[in-house]
Amino acid sequence: MYHKELIVSNSRLMIGATKTYKMCKEHVNGYENIGATLNDFKNFHRDVKCYINERDGQLFVDRFKNLADTREDFYFDYEVDADNSVARAVWADGAARRNYAVFGDAVSFDSTYSTNKYSMVFTPFTGVDNHRRSVTFCGALLFRENGESFTWLFRRFLEAMGGKEPQYIITDQDPGIIASVANVFKTVRHRFCTWHIMNKVLVKYEFDIRWSDIMAEHMVGPEREWFQEVFKIRRQWVLAHCRYLIMGSVLRTTQRSESENSFFKKFENSSGTLVEFWMRFESVIDQQRHTQKKLDNDNRHSSPKLLTQMPIENHGARVYTHVLFDDFQQEVISSTRGLSVRAISERNGVEITTLKDGLVGKLFDVQFDIATLQVCCTCLKFERCGMICRHIISILSSNGLNSILDGYVVRRWCKDAVGRTVDHVDVIDGRQVQLTRLWSEVYETVGLLKASDKDDIESLCTLIRDFRETLDPTTEELTKEHEIQQLLGFNTAKNKGSGKRMLSTKAVAVAKAAKPKRLCGNFLQRVTSVFQRLTLGVMLFDATSGSWSVTSVLHRET
Repeated sequence: MYHKELIVSNSRLMIGATKTYKMCKEHVNGYENIGATLNDFKNFHRDVKCYINERDGQLFVDRFKNLADTREDFYFDYEVDADNSVARAVWADGAARRNYAVFGDAVSFDSTYSTNKYSMVFTPFTGVDNHRRSVTFCGALLFRENGESFTWLFRRFLEAMGGKEPQYIITDQDPGIIASVANVFKTVRHRFCTWHIMNKVLVKYEFDIRWSDIMAEHMVGPEREWFQEVFKIRRQWVLAHCRYLIMGSVLRTTQRSESENSFFKKFENSSGTLVEFWMRFESVIDQQRHTQKKLDNDNRHSSPKLLTQMPIENHGARVYTHVLFDDFQQEVISSTRGLSVRAISERNGVEITTLKDGLVGKLFDVQFDIATLQVCCTCLKFERCGMICRHIISILSSNGLNSILDGYVVRRWCKDAVGRTVDHVDVIDGRQVQLTRLWSEVYETVGLLKASDKDDIESLCTLIRDFRETLDPTTEELTKEHEIQQLLGFNTAKNKGSGKRMLSTKAVAVAKAAKPKRLCGNFLQRVTSVFQRLTLGVMLFDATSGSWSVTSVLHRET
């Protein structure tokens, strides 16, 4: 049973039967100790794939339904096409939804990654966490990339996230996506990937000022038409037009989605099934969240090195994650260098200080209301990035304020942004955790026995044999089908032959071509009537009249 579990587990990482056999040999210290041959490994690997292929769509849906039924925070929805095959599906677990609640102000959406033999496209919703790493909010599979599918998907995404819309969403310029975003989202700012557009512009220009120069160089042909269209939608991709967009600098391109797709591709192949996709998707998400939890833990139990004596720097080190603090620390250092006061005025009780920033050679106005402790700067760094700028830090320090003001520490960049939540663990998962711990104990004990004498080894063997005898000896051996179900964790699947098999496009076309044409109801009734009469008689041909007649077998003369 152990080697079968290893085969299924390794398949999540796209490790085949042969490599698994070699790994197993290293675990048990010799091929002779495996208890199975390489052909046994290959045959079981083949049996698992055959089992999945016969029930792929049903297994996929049943697994998600089971998760939704057993976990209150798990969201799943799907639709089937006219052939009763899965056409689109969307899912998000509790951890993904909690991440969206904190980091869902900026979302990247990309739909260019085909993941399985049915040519269904994987379309993740991706964001940026408090460590500036990619985080997956929601996963989806679409059979068709059209306006109807995208509209359905965006509505389900909003439903999964409790109706909360992001501040903005970045996509490519797909017409179906553009129309669906406008149709579904009410307050979101739709932005296009800056990189995809600028990649087509060979020379960088000062946008609105030099645009006429660009047009002069492309006076005729399709290039001019393309530039005109791009100019019309400049609010959706030019950075200068996004300066006032809240958290507008968190995402500027769909590179996050593309890098996520590249990461997922390492664990997928175009000939895989839906079940294999889901198993590997879980493995990838586990890796992503393990990294996030490790960073959270490291940030909580370590402190970055301080480079100044300013108390506000110490405050930033306590609240911000390390990667964000690096930027904040540079702002603190810059607040003591290259800034000079050019003017101070007051308007309605608000102090306005004009600073000359020597680093960029520009003037910036900082407005500070001492009564309400409200502050803002014309550089708009806080609005765009969620972190106060060096100009504000300078003004706060000059007014004797030694910490970041309340309301100016954005939660999404804090060490405890998500909180120490415990992910849902059901009974089956808990049992699996216990088994994993048992294997760890076995490996560690066997490792220690390598330096022990034969008596210690024999004592352990005797202890294991005695314990095995206490187990119920009457337990029936699992059938191969049931065994595979347990190993896959898809125990809710129906028996062979039931449920709708998920067919590829080619298979559907072949099946339709081979299917006999339907006959009209009147013709079928006539054929049935004649057949019933033939069961009681024989057809006789009258050469004189040229017609057939039925004579009862029971009354025929011998």
